[in-house]
Amino acid sequence: MRFTFCIIFFSLFMNVSLKSQIIESAPEHNPMLRKHFYLNSNNPSILFTTITDTLSLPFLDDFSYSGPYPREENWCDKKAFVNPTLSQNPPSIGVATLDGLDQTGSPYNISGKSDELTSSPFRLGSYTEADQVYLSFYEQAKGWGDKPELGDSLIVEFKDINDQWNTIESYAGIDGSLFPDTYIPDFVFHAIAIPMEYLYDGFQFRFTNISSGKGQVDLWHIDYVRLTNAFVPTENYNDVAFTEEAPTFLSRYSAMPWKQFSGFESSEMKEIYSLTHYNHFPVTQEIQNRTLVVTENGSNFLNTNFFTNIAFANINPGVHVTNSENISGGDYSAFLANMQSTTIDQKYEFISEFAFTQTGQDPAYPASFENDVIRRKTIFDNYFSYDDGTAETNVKAQNPGTEIAVQYNLNTPDSIKAIQIHIPHVAGDATLQLFNLKVYLDLEQEPIYAANFQSPVYVDQFTAIDTLQGMTTYLLTDILGEPTPILLPAGDFYVSWQQITETDTPIPVGFDRNNPNASQYNFFNAGGGWEPFPNTLQGAILLRPVVGAGTPISTPVTNLNADEAFNIYPNPANEVLIFQSKQQVHFEGDIELLDV
Repeated sequence: MRFTFCIIFFSLFMNVSLKSQIIESAPEHNPMLRKHFYLNSNNPSILFTTITDTLSLPFLDDFSYSGPYPREENWCDKKAFVNPTLSQNPPSIGVATLDGLDQTGSPYNISGKSDELTSSPFRLGSYTEADQVYLSFYEQAKGWGDKPELGDSLIVEFKDINDQWNTIESYAGIDGSLFPDTYIPDFVFHAIAIPMEYLYDGFQFRFTNISSGKGQVDLWHIDYVRLTNAFVPTENYNDVAFTEEAPTFLSRYSAMPWKQFSGFESSEMKEIYSLTHYNHFPVTQEIQNRTLVVTENGSNFLNTNFFTNIAFANINPGVHVTNSENISGGDYSAFLANMQSTTIDQKYEFISEFAFTQTGQDPAYPASFENDVIRRKTIFDNYFSYDDGTAETNVKAQNPGTEIAVQYNLNTPDSIKAIQIHIPHVAGDATLQLFNLKVYLDLEQEPIYAANFQSPVYVDQFTAIDTLQGMTTYLLTDILGEPTPILLPAGDFYVSWQQITETDTPIPVGFDRNNPNASQYNFFNAGGGWEPFPNTLQGAILLRPVVGAGTPISTPVTNLNADEAFNIYPNPANEVLIFQSKQQVHFEGDIELLDV
């Protein structure tokens, strides 16, 4: 029997018309540190560093190693986060970041002194002020993360012979009344003379930041820390350094399925590599013996050496210089032949290593040679991604109904089976909110798949230790909750999420600031139609479609049923059926009524 109903839908909450927008904010935890802490939780040194020896001059640490903690032989604590991604245009690859998180990646939740970067003891007892002993370093406020306010200062302290820490210098944060939120200061060089009262055996220095302690906020980045004598240090130093992460050899993605790559290698691989250097010499330099070696990490079935012994001339001093190298089809021929002989739908991990030599660098500073090599993973698995696995910030769809989409492309037809999202911890509990997940072939048409009333799930790194930053996996399912892969034709498709709950702190999704080229694939709809992402938000969204063979493992997710979202009455009904929302819900979609 068919019935005709008049459906009355109303909300317990009044929706106020607001200008929708995309906003950016800082994460509350550091999943990379949480993962590292979990994997090493049985090792007492994960929390404490034992001082084994004192250091002598000269000293240099530029943090060009993998981290995530400072080197034990140089530093006495692990509160600073060593990383290559959070700063902008550093003097060399890698910095030590001070924020509002401890060494486990958790917030201090107390305002005031937060992170500390404390040096090992130095033997300075044989020096006098005439020996010109100096501490020098670079610092940057904010970088790609949250800015420190005026009161969120960076402090330099020296420890005296009585074990008392004394403030020597202090640098204020950013004045928000003078600079917009998009402003990122340059790195600033400092040189501090060591007074006579600190020239003793056992001297230590440290960097401390003042923050709110509420997460990865109020960032300060430290680089090129030197303790030297016999000269007054300047920004000139005999070193040429890489300053950015190595690029993947894929032209568009950081990861993609082998099935979508195999047979399309020439269009999916880079033809031009761009690498950024910084010349610390006082004069123009030429670097030699540039190499790129790509190796498959596992079976080692590929080990291909591309450009070799080609010099870069005229690298000017004191500026970041981006040089490009063209890889011709002939250079790729052996590489492609090996790839084309492999099995489709396997998982592969390739390591690209870029290196150069500079004959004028000073062997007294071994650390200056480490920044001459950078490496990058390129992954072939069952998903597409534009990100490098790290989220410096996150993006949010500000108002109910606002939707954010990312574009992908299939070289050959395939089935999308799941969507992965990095949902970071922020202020408030996002799991109490609701959102819709959608898949489109064309943003100007209706979605071919929609999963309404989804709940965010935090993937805690104490349990999800297989990724740099945990990804919540949402399987595509039918109305009964059964897996429902959607066959997609070759060509473009889009994956989106749409904010439903009305709140001042909408659902965050991870945002990788280190791939600005990915912004061309980001779109949003605030109610007036689809638009490209704002120019002020350049980066890759940690939103990954899962395709191909096999069934992905779903993160335990609670989908909201109709009776959980609404009070529905009367039942039975004749002509009028009332849906009364239990939450602040912006509803878009179909309502299906079924009798017994």
